Amino acid sequence: MAWHDDQARRDELYRDPYPLYERARRAEGLLYVPEFDAWLVARDRDVREVLLRAGDFSSANSLLPDVPLSEAALGVLPRGFGPRPTVVSADAEAHRRLRAPLNRGLS
Repeated sequence: MAWHDDQARRDELYRDPYPLYERARRAEGLLYVPEFDAWLVARDRDVREVLLRAGDFSSANSLLPDVPLSEAALGVLPRGFGPRPTVVSADAEAHRRLRAPLNRGLS
């Protein structure tokens, strides 16, 4: 996730995201949020569209930290505490493989 210089704007969105959610519901199509370098998908039909367009949209960074990591954390993570693939953060074949054991309970 690319971090922009506008930390105050990001802090404001964390404190009160509801105006952004309202804007997303009124927007035609998907809403890009530059402060988070991400797309906000607010309506059911848009969620369905995104799920059908795996080549255009990815879940790969969905579990990355929302805040910059401290030097201490960055020093520890390479020792085996880094991100692991999950159903939420995997795309395509990796997603299908991770979801397979869950399918029966989700159907």
